[in-house]
Formats: sequence, C-alpha cells, structure tokens
Amino acid sequence: MALTHPTTTTEDSRAVAVAADPEAAQRAAEANAAVILVACLFALVGGTQLLVAVLGHFA
Repeated sequence: MALTHPTTTTEDSRAVAVAADPEAAQRAAEANAAVILVACLFALVGGTQLLVAVLGHFA
C-alpha cells in the first residue's frame, strides 16, 4: 500500500474546522504538544534507566 498525500477534501475540511472554531484548533494543538512533551519525558527517563542498567552491568 503506497502512502499518498492527503486529499484536497481532507485539507479543505481541516481548513473549514479551523475557520469555524480557531480557539478549538488552538486547544487541540496545545493538547498535542503536551502529549508529545510527556512522551519525550518518558523516553528520556526510560533511556536513562537503560543507560544506568548497561553501565551497571559493566561496572
């Protein structure tokens, strides 16, 4: 299955939704940013624990 660019219909519907309620679009963007930040923090903590475990193995 080939990956394709989103259709004009999808892009148009997003533009209409943002135009209809820009505040909701802003809240959604902030929520997405918060989720990404939390995921990065979990990855950082998990990576640190892995590094400590590996270094502890060789110590």
